[in-house]
Amino acid sequence: EGGMSFHGGFLGVCAAVALFARRNQIDILRLGDLIAPVAPIGIFFGRIANFINGELYGRVTSAGVGMKFPKELLESEDDFYNAMREAVEADPERLAALWDGYLASPSTGKGQLLEGALDASRENPAILEVFGNYVQTRHPSQLYQAFLEGLTLFAILFVLRLRFRNLGHGVITGAFFVLYATFRIVAEQFREPDSAWVIEGFLTKGQFYSIFMYAIGAAFVVAGLKGKTGSLEGQSSGKSVSPGS
Repeated sequence: EGGMSFHGGFLGVCAAVALFARRNQIDILRLGDLIAPVAPIGIFFGRIANFINGELYGRVTSAGVGMKFPKELLESEDDFYNAMREAVEADPERLAALWDGYLASPSTGKGQLLEGALDASRENPAILEVFGNYVQTRHPSQLYQAFLEGLTLFAILFVLRLRFRNLGHGVITGAFFVLYATFRIVAEQFREPDSAWVIEGFLTKGQFYSIFMYAIGAAFVVAGLKGKTGSLEGQSSGKSVSPGS
């Protein structure tokens, strides 16, 4: 559900990393510094998948970069019904059976009907025209996030990892936290907010969770720069991990 889907999953990953570090007697911050630079690659492909699936789209816009996402129809029962009825009229051979299934069981048939209509639209432009009449032009925010949280974040962390080898443990991990949170807060300005705001019209769930992520990351960075943790090139307590791994 919006912000919680990533941040909740991220907490799970952090817990798994902590457990792995403890079992193998590896300094958790040093391990985090090794993992953080490559994590944005996964984020990048995740956002591209969101775009391909037409989910987690952006806010309504009149800008030239705007696109239309048919899954917006799922947000309105009336628009969905009317759009699908017209789509069936445009291609009854492919969609009539799915329409009947939807009428018989809306909860289970809704998704199947939409997917069937999307498949049919690849060969029937009339269906795309129908969808265009019912959905609004929106920011492709998934691509914005792929660029910021994926490519840009990867490039910055990669440079930090290679150019500044003597950074204290946790600095790169903290930089990941801070930069991701910053980019997420920016991207949320273009992304369709979750159904429930934290502060209506001002603070989205994704931004709210990112504030905590930013604060934790800043603490890691400050501690590492002040020398309160070991250096990236130095030996950590317990088993060592090769910086080049």
